[in-house]
Amino acid sequence: STQIHILMLAVNFGNCAVPLYFEVYWHQGVLSQDVRTAFIQKATEMIKLQGSILIADREFIGNFLFFKTD
Repeated sequence: STQIHILMLAVNFGNCAVPLYFEVYWHQGVLSQDVRTAFIQKATEMIKLQGSILIADREFIGNFLFFKTD
């Protein structure tokens, strides 16, 4: 069977998460760190995230998310 992964960036608005950016991946297994990093980089090009706090699920592990936005 084919697995679908959806990476999504959402803003918390009260008790609701509102999607701002997402990408769909038709991929079996865990997405690579390069794919996850590219997702965050693309999102930061489209959405001003400077001064924001990002909270991610367990698939976003490691220090690669600690970067400075201009």
